[in-house]
Amino acid sequence: MQVTNKLTPLLRSLVALLEDEAANNPQFAAKLDAVLNGMPGRPKKARGPQLDPSTVPDVFAALDAKGETEFGFWLRTLDLPTLKAIIKLNGFDPGKASLRWKDADKLVGLAFTQALGRSTRGSAFLRPKGCSGSDKGIDLEIQHVVPDAKGGANEVTQYVQAKTSPKKESQE
Repeated sequence: MQVTNKLTPLLRSLVALLEDEAANNPQFAAKLDAVLNGMPGRPKKARGPQLDPSTVPDVFAALDAKGETEFGFWLRTLDLPTLKAIIKLNGFDPGKASLRWKDADKLVGLAFTQALGRSTRGSAFLRPKGCSGSDKGIDLEIQHVVPDAKGGANEVTQYVQAKTSPKKESQE
């Protein structure tokens, strides 16, 4: 039999004996409480300061205001805790690998690429600036040939807005 298997019943019987004596003798119970109150508890984990979202700068507004190049330089001026707060608040590092990083350049690179990627997400589907089109949505021009009843063909052009149903504009 292992030592722990012998020790466990012995300690349980000792605790039962102490409980019986404390129930019968109030002076012994007071002394036992005084001894056990001095016993240390579990140490609490030290937590860092709580993150206040109002003190963390808005990287998307800064990117829009400064442009890509200036935004990168602006990120380099921020200190390490601010960069970590930006990354944590915006969820730029879901794997939390950046928590162990001490190099500010790595954090700047992560914040820069993530902010730039999120701000341009979906831009492949937008019409380039300066092109004609509706302010309400994306205009698409669809041209196709439709056979007619006489055996000929008609060229049909459809203009489609993203927020409306397709409309037939002209038939030739």
